[in-house]
Amino acid sequence: MNFDKFVSEYLLAPQQVNFCFFCAIKVPLHIHETLWCIFSMFIGVMITTLTIANLQLLVTNLDASRLEFQRKIEMVKKFMHYRKLPTYLQDRILAYYDYQWTVLKGADEQKVGDSFDNLLLFW
Repeated sequence: MNFDKFVSEYLLAPQQVNFCFFCAIKVPLHIHETLWCIFSMFIGVMITTLTIANLQLLVTNLDASRLEFQRKIEMVKKFMHYRKLPTYLQDRILAYYDYQWTVLKGADEQKVGDSFDNLLLFW
């Protein structure tokens, strides 16, 4: 008998917590308490949603340079296959691009160099 009461209390506890997370432990009795609970839960859901969306955007932006590099590699592979380059030359070209990715991590040397040219004009 005591075990049945424990199980029923255990199963009802998350429902009561979810009903009014920011309110007191008791279940709201008046309409203004219920509205406050709904409003506070809505704000909590919005904050959680915005946080997840911002994290997803951050991960997507971090992976953008890698995706651009992979597209560039695919274009180079298709070009080499179209021109029927020897395999040793294809391997050297791909090793060069792999080295470039390892060193620069997707940074564009030309853009960086152009910005230094403007900076060096003042010296």
